[in-house]
Amino acid sequence: MKRCLLPQVMSVISTMIFQNYQLQTPIQARATKRISIQVILISSSTFGNLKTSHVTIAKAVRKRF
Repeated sequence: MKRCLLPQVMSVISTMIFQNYQLQTPIQARATKRISIQVILISSSTFGNLKTSHVTIAKAVRKRF
């Protein structure tokens, strides 16, 4: 079940990051991708619910930037 959710969470977080932070360089993009994956692993293992994960991801992303 959680494996099926992962692509959805991934698209949510990548959309959110690129809308909010307008990344310009490949180095920044790589760093962001690494952060996203860490956050996704944390949130998907803790919550099965996409809505809850989205909130958690948003909080974690805000802390990192």
